[in-house]
Amino acid sequence: MNFKRLIMQKMGLDHVGQIPQIIYMNATAPCLVSSSNSTNGIEMLTWALADNMQSVGVVMAPVFTYQRGRLVLEEKTLLDSLCRGNHNIDWCFAALFKEKTDSRDQRPMCYNGRFVFASPLELQKNVFWKCDLRKTQRTADIPQLHSRDMREIENLDPDSVPDSNDPSVRIKGANKYAQLGHLACKEIFDSVLRGSNYTEIGPALLLMDLHVGVGDMLQAFTTLRADKPHTFYMGFCENMNEALDVEQLLKELLADQFAAGQPLPTGEKLPQEMPADLLEVLPELPRLNVLVPGWISTFFGGKVHDFVSFFLTQKNDKTRQHNQSYINKK
Repeated sequence: MNFKRLIMQKMGLDHVGQIPQIIYMNATAPCLVSSSNSTNGIEMLTWALADNMQSVGVVMAPVFTYQRGRLVLEEKTLLDSLCRGNHNIDWCFAALFKEKTDSRDQRPMCYNGRFVFASPLELQKNVFWKCDLRKTQRTADIPQLHSRDMREIENLDPDSVPDSNDPSVRIKGANKYAQLGHLACKEIFDSVLRGSNYTEIGPALLLMDLHVGVGDMLQAFTTLRADKPHTFYMGFCENMNEALDVEQLLKELLADQFAAGQPLPTGEKLPQEMPADLLEVLPELPRLNVLVPGWISTFFGGKVHDFVSFFLTQKNDKTRQHNQSYINKK
């Protein structure tokens, strides 16, 4: 609520009802999230829909479990948790991927998801009812993220050691299935916005990421916010290591955008060169018409000027003697 009040003050809004929310929940690998945080995520989703019924939840269904045959049970557990909040979860969608990056990869090419609407409000009155993802119930074809391009949450503690020193070790198991990639998250987020009329309620929009993970949705948000400056992001991390890793990722993303000359997430485009009024005045260039090697200064005890004067005097005397002898011969 405090964060929403800050948005209200920044945008000059009157009440929080003018800030609809998109609540994104990545539950593709439930084993990565503790039971307490999973419960907190469901409660946060329920609170957000009750706080503003014009909001919508976007939940990715489970696709991985370490116990064979329990995938359908994990999905049933998730649906039961959502139903206890008195939500409408009848509408589904699918995130489709183009082709496998490796024939041995067992990740599904279709990640299923569900919309979560507030039951007391008629579906046709929800501002996200007419979005492209709800109408088509599928995304455009998305490139599948290769395992070598996946990120791993790093422990930034100075006393920590890496899990492996072998560079060929790649992400596997639950962490591999849970990473849809920022391109997939970008397509999901953008397709929810396309066709929706959330601007009829107010100019602001809040994206809530209940399980940040490696920051796929955060990276997608930073690329889209330049064109949508009135959207805001709030993420919930599993632990402090995850929060510090995502913070470092955000700094790198902003630095890359600045180096490429792209607008920052605030819509501001910083100059690539320092303004002239901030630059120091360069000193006057030295005279380079007389070349004096360094060993001359050392050999003559630092009396370079005396040597140069002596040299030029001797040269002028020789020139005059030569000219005088030439005249005498004539």
